[in-house]
Amino acid sequence: MPLMDDEHADYVFYYPHPERATAEAVIWTEKLSKKSLKAFFLEACKDNLVLDELYNSKEPFTLYKPIGLSFDPFETLLARSRQWLREHHHIEQDKLPAAERIARAFPDGPDLDDVNILIVTAEILESLEDVGDLEARHRKVIRQREMEVRRIRESFPAPSAGVKSFSGVQMVVNDNADSFHAGRPASNHGPPVALFDPTLGLLAYYLSHLDDDIPEIEPNHLQIGAVHMFMEQALCSYENEGKRLTAIEKSLQQAIGIDMSWKQSICGIIPDAVFGAKLPYVV
Repeated sequence: MPLMDDEHADYVFYYPHPERATAEAVIWTEKLSKKSLKAFFLEACKDNLVLDELYNSKEPFTLYKPIGLSFDPFETLLARSRQWLREHHHIEQDKLPAAERIARAFPDGPDLDDVNILIVTAEILESLEDVGDLEARHRKVIRQREMEVRRIRESFPAPSAGVKSFSGVQMVVNDNADSFHAGRPASNHGPPVALFDPTLGLLAYYLSHLDDDIPEIEPNHLQIGAVHMFMEQALCSYENEGKRLTAIEKSLQQAIGIDMSWKQSICGIIPDAVFGAKLPYVV
């Protein structure tokens, strides 16, 4: 809502989301002037549910200094702020580092007639190119599904939690039974994952052709020994996940027989180990 004349808030934050746009003012104090822009943003979140939800979701955001973006008329602020972003979102000088002190970011103080700080997420930048209402609704559904999958994924215990003890097995298998199909429609299991990864597609093919007449693989004694060593080490109990990975690293590499990389980030996820070519197998 617009600021009233009797409010003495110096810094105005604006979140130009196409469906949840909101503004919040932070009153300048001597104590806050010595803190960072992130601290100012946290002050704005205290009395604003939309901003507080954004901060707690841990979704990355960028702060912008929209020089010349007037707060009034408030009715057109969303459209004007989004047009400003179309023209300035790629300009580094218009971005504000969250760790920068407010006094350095605004050496002459705020312009009381303007929006001082824009809060911009990747979703907002993507929405700048929307054509019509369908794209906005489609994007909203996708974002909601991504957030739900991220929430469920982060709630899962580490893999080693299921091998430490019987209670650990119960925790992994029973307590998380309803979460194994995270992100898929509630009424069914969704499309087969083999559609989205050639490695899983090949695995699905082999599993559905177990009765085919295929050449038998005859591993030598060194390969059998490597697999045995890996299984023995993997089934042991360890104090933590790090010690488990250290113990199985060498034997797993020997059993697979090709180079592996550890703790390699893929699309924001860090699997224990990755091996293969361009489209990696993930362990």
